[in-house]
Amino acid sequence: MWLNFLALLPATVLTVLLIAIAFLRFYDQTDFEFLGYITQPRQWSNGFTVAALLATLAN
Repeated sequence: MWLNFLALLPATVLTVLLIAIAFLRFYDQTDFEFLGYITQPRQWSNGFTVAALLATLAN
């Protein structure tokens, strides 16, 4: 049972990271107010991109 769940984890993490990257790169505070709370969205997006690459390798 746990092995099946753990097999889905890298793909799920990758999907969440790709959504976060899209929000941080292509939208700003005028589109979504909660993005105004993030001080440097480009740096966060770069970090999430590296994490997405690692999740892809794990998958």
